[in-house]
Amino acid sequence: MGTVPTRWFSKEEASAAQEKRRCSKTELLVQGMSSDAVYFGATALTAVTDNAAITYLASLVHGLSADFKYALVAGAVTGGGLTIIANAPNPAGIAILRGCFDEGAVNPLGLLIAALLPTIIAMFAFRYL
Repeated sequence: MGTVPTRWFSKEEASAAQEKRRCSKTELLVQGMSSDAVYFGATALTAVTDNAAITYLASLVHGLSADFKYALVAGAVTGGGLTIIANAPNPAGIAILRGCFDEGAVNPLGLLIAALLPTIIAMFAFRYL
């Protein structure tokens, strides 16, 4: 026969326990990544997310090597120019230069295409020099 729990958990306790299990699985996944995977992953993620969010979330994971941390920050910085949302100066730059664009609007695909070559150069410089 199965065992009967001697104590019932509150919703908060059950939620905290579930969150702890999820965090440990995430930590194991992240800690198992190579620094190259982290670097290129952070560069790609920064195109659709704020690069400060990526670095902050990684700071919550314990036991990361210095090489991992460098790869993460370098990747987040490298991809910072791929979109407007990725880096805080980007919206300010758009506001200043808005009049130079057709109809005062920036084409996101055009921004991505224009940022690819400088991003590739920065990727090479941060990772291999």
